[in-house]
Amino acid sequence: MYRQANISFLLIVTTTRVFEQGDFSITVHGPSYVSMQYHSKFTEPVVQLNYSSELNSKSPKHTSFNCRPLDHYYEALEVNVNTSSFYMFSSESSLNAYGYLYEHEFNLYDSIDTSLAQSDHLCYDDQLRIMTYLKFNITYILIITTHYTYANQKGPFSVFVKGPDAIEIKQMSMYTNINFNLIL
Repeated sequence: MYRQANISFLLIVTTTRVFEQGDFSITVHGPSYVSMQYHSKFTEPVVQLNYSSELNSKSPKHTSFNCRPLDHYYEALEVNVNTSSFYMFSSESSLNAYGYLYEHEFNLYDSIDTSLAQSDHLCYDDQLRIMTYLKFNITYILIITTHYTYANQKGPFSVFVKGPDAIEIKQMSMYTNINFNLIL
C-alpha cells in the first residue's frame, strides 16, 4: 500500500475474536526507512460525548450524494476538538446509520464525495463507525444519514465520540430542503 513520505499514519493491530491475544510481528518493505513507535494515547479512549437526535420528516434530504438519486434524510453536525489527535465516532440506532466527515464545509449539491472520512461498515452492524485524526482549530462537519440502499429511513439515533480530550458538537441549521421546478 502506497503511503506519502513525511506523513504519520496509525496502524491498528487487532484480532477477529473477542479477547484473543498473542504475539505478532510487523514487516515493512519499501524504498526508504520507516519509523514505528507504540502509540498509547489511543489505547483506552474515554467517551467524551453522547449526542442524540432523530431523522424525521422535517429533517433535510440529500438527493445526489455520491451520484445516487435516492432520497435520504440527514443531520449536519459541526464538530470541534480541543486537542489534535485520533477520535472515534460510532452510533447506536435502529437505522442503518451511515456517516461522512468533512473538513471545513459540506456542499449538499456537490455529487462528488469530498469527505475526509466515512463509515466503513466493516463490523457488519449497520452503524456509523469512523476513526480519524482531527486537528485543533479546524471545523469539521459530520453528516449523519442512512446507507445508500436505505432511502427515506426515519428514527432516533445516538452518536458517541471517543478521544483524548473535550469535543464540541452542535447541530447545524444552515442546510434546508430546497425544491426546484424546471419549466421548459
